[in-house]
Amino acid sequence: MTIKRIGVLAHPLRAQSAPVAERIASTLQTLGLDVWQYSQWDDEDVQREIAGTDMVVAIGGDGAMLRAARVCAPYGVPVLGVNMGHLGFLTEIQRPDDWEVTLDALRANRYWIEERMMIAVTARHGDQVIGQSDSLNDVVISRGRSRA
Repeated sequence: MTIKRIGVLAHPLRAQSAPVAERIASTLQTLGLDVWQYSQWDDEDVQREIAGTDMVVAIGGDGAMLRAARVCAPYGVPVLGVNMGHLGFLTEIQRPDDWEVTLDALRANRYWIEERMMIAVTARHGDQVIGQSDSLNDVVISRGRSRA
């Protein structure tokens, strides 16, 4: 697959991820790629951009990866994670400074796409649907507000 259009998503609740997203987007644009980027975003923002996107770079941690996967999966768009969180089990790039090495591998077509199953969940109260979502890995049902 030739990568021509890339989306870059900073973690909307971690301000320190925004400059990293800007740096990555700028580097990609310098290479002549079509790039869209958000530092603050919701699912609708990404859904407007996703058509024709070849890959999304999610910057944050596992939460950023899970959130990006949820909006990209219906469109079959792969997500590459850059870890700025604590764990980073789902991210491929463990530190933002490692981005250039991965970029070189992407440009040389030295990469693979790992496909994962998504979980569709519907929460009901009696006959009323009170929430629906797709998720990667797991779903947590608790009291209070959702932390999507």
